[in-house]
Amino acid sequence: MARASARRGRGWRWLVCGAPMAVIHRPLMPRCFSVHAKVFGDDQLVPTLELAGYRRLGAKRKVKLQEELDQLLRRFNCAALTSPGRLDARINSVLFAAKEAFQQRRDWRGFGCGWVFPRSAEMYSHPHYLAFIREDGSTDPPDLPFGLQRLLNGMRQQLLPFLEDVLEFGLGYEAGQLENTLQMTTAIVHYYPEMTQQETLLTPAAFHCDDSFLTLNVESTPGIHGLGAVSESDESRPRIRRFSYGEVNSSIINLFVGGYLQTLSQGRWRSLLHSGSNPSNEDRLSITIFLGMPQLHGAIGEHVHTRGEQERRVYDWLSTSSRHDDWLATANFEEIQDMYSQGDSFDPAVRELLERPREHISKSRQRHLRAMRNARQRALELSRQ
Repeated sequence: MARASARRGRGWRWLVCGAPMAVIHRPLMPRCFSVHAKVFGDDQLVPTLELAGYRRLGAKRKVKLQEELDQLLRRFNCAALTSPGRLDARINSVLFAAKEAFQQRRDWRGFGCGWVFPRSAEMYSHPHYLAFIREDGSTDPPDLPFGLQRLLNGMRQQLLPFLEDVLEFGLGYEAGQLENTLQMTTAIVHYYPEMTQQETLLTPAAFHCDDSFLTLNVESTPGIHGLGAVSESDESRPRIRRFSYGEVNSSIINLFVGGYLQTLSQGRWRSLLHSGSNPSNEDRLSITIFLGMPQLHGAIGEHVHTRGEQERRVYDWLSTSSRHDDWLATANFEEIQDMYSQGDSFDPAVRELLERPREHISKSRQRHLRAMRNARQRALELSRQ
């Protein structure tokens, strides 16, 4: 029987859910894998942060939320956001309409953008809708289905300013220096018509971190699995755990740290190794939106191949870690997770970004930025006490 409890602290809810996984009949597994207790653990405990009305908050309350999300990302590499109200309604509407559209569609392309059904890897052999997003907000394909454009617009207005503020807070930049730098680059709608075999989580490329700075995700049924250690647990060995959220009154917006943000922050925030699947008997829909910083895209060259190499090493780790003791398995995993921390953190592209000419700032905006700077300074002083 599922158990759920919640406690509040510092403005976010810590939710514990012990819902059991669905029973799956397992075929012969690839390579030398076995579903071993040292790999699969309990469900992941996911902290939830509410962002309703962020843009209307005063500087002190905004900085409080920035500090809380910074701490969550440093500790868990991810967080769950909620935004009750108009954005929540858009999420529910798009998830419902998209599911209906996939259920009725019979015409697929094998590659490219739009309605595609790739078959290149077991983890990705299911229908997708793929859209590329340009810096001016236009998309390819141009006319997005099932209200997806309205959802992107809502997230752009309500989430991206907050996330830019969090990056400034964590990286020690001046208030306003990253304003309008985060951009949506790609939106992928995944449709899982059937339950995913649990063994699929142990196939090549199943677990990966994203080639993004941050990733947003909404889903009709929880199906995100994370690979890593959970600090609240007595177990030190990294394990696969399904994300769960307990009972919430609005849609969950998953937030993942991407590989490029790990590089930019030099490991302050580490990318989330994760995999999406369908653990339920019903069909599942998942919408993933990648966030980039176009001004820094020209400086990611040294990490072009990091994701592929990391996926290979994760697959090898999953196949051999059960034969190692906790210390060695964890040490090997830490090396894998630190791969994106190497490099020069995008210098000098970052300096050029921070020193770029900015448009005229109104007097009211200047006052708000000064208040934000002062509130951040006070928060920093308190953290040192």
